[in-house]
Amino acid sequence: MNLNSNTYYLSENINENNENLRYFFISEGNQAIIKIIDYQFVQDYGDHNIYNLAFGNYNPENDTVVDDANSNNGDVYPVFNTVLSSIPKFFEIFPNEKIIVQGS
Repeated sequence: MNLNSNTYYLSENINENNENLRYFFISEGNQAIIKIIDYQFVQDYGDHNIYNLAFGNYNPENDTVVDDANSNNGDVYPVFNTVLSSIPKFFEIFPNEKIIVQGS
């Protein structure tokens, strides 16, 4: 799915327990960097589940989000736009859930 001229979703993955939702895309600035947006189940809260929005470089060796990397890849606005545009997609899949965002 083409989100804008510089970034693309490559895949959308929901784990078998519907506890995590992941989006992978390429940061196409000075170099090609695989990025990940990872909605991680945190806890139940009344009638809702709470998910944390984690974002950063993708580490394929251990399948994790590296949220403290500063890539300086020259495409901060398209990358930020891509992260923000994933939020409505999250609510299409999980319409009654809640999102939290914490800085690293």
